[in-house]
Amino acid sequence: MRASWTATFYRADTDLATVSYTQCPATALPTTAASTTAYIVAPANTKEYNTELLEDVSGWVEATGTVRDVFAVELYPYQYEAGTAPDLDDWETLIDWLSEKPKLWVSLQGGTRRYPSTAGNVMPVVIESVGESVNKSAGNHTVTLNLRVKGTR
Repeated sequence: MRASWTATFYRADTDLATVSYTQCPATALPTTAASTTAYIVAPANTKEYNTELLEDVSGWVEATGTVRDVFAVELYPYQYEAGTAPDLDDWETLIDWLSEKPKLWVSLQGGTRRYPSTAGNVMPVVIESVGESVNKSAGNHTVTLNLRVKGTR
């Protein structure tokens, strides 16, 4: 049984803009961009809030803040049994592919839900961390990519 969600990753050597953005059409990516798709478990989407407080001499406080999307994307479990799709060799291929270029974008889709919400758009992301765990009883290897959207809302 396959996961009902997919993550489509795009990569390139250069970015398409010099200003901050949270999404763009995949068709606007540099012509050197390549893509690959991975099956995933539904992504956990959280918001990262950053607030700056400004206090004047009277003690009055003002706040300015930004919101950034963060995703914990659990990839469909990789099997230890060679030749079983997907197996650990597929994970090695994917992580090599993701790390070969400095710029990365992603689109996450599952049924009628998608991130970003506009069909055909992608989000510029960085991989903040990779978590791996072993499920000995199931004989598989779970990988979670923690992705941070570059632009703020």
